[in-house]
Amino acid sequence: MSGLGTTEADYTASCPGATLGEGLAVRGEEVADAGATIDTWLRRTGLPRA
Repeated sequence: MSGLGTTEADYTASCPGATLGEGLAVRGEEVADAGATIDTWLRRTGLPRA
């Protein structure tokens, strides 16, 4: 699997009327080194960092 696959289409079909934001795909083996990527995504989407 690469990226988010069909996730966006699946959610759109399953949740009519919902507003979907930009997703972020991080491979399990890369998650320990994904901090900068996650920070950039959070800033871009306006989500707070916990």
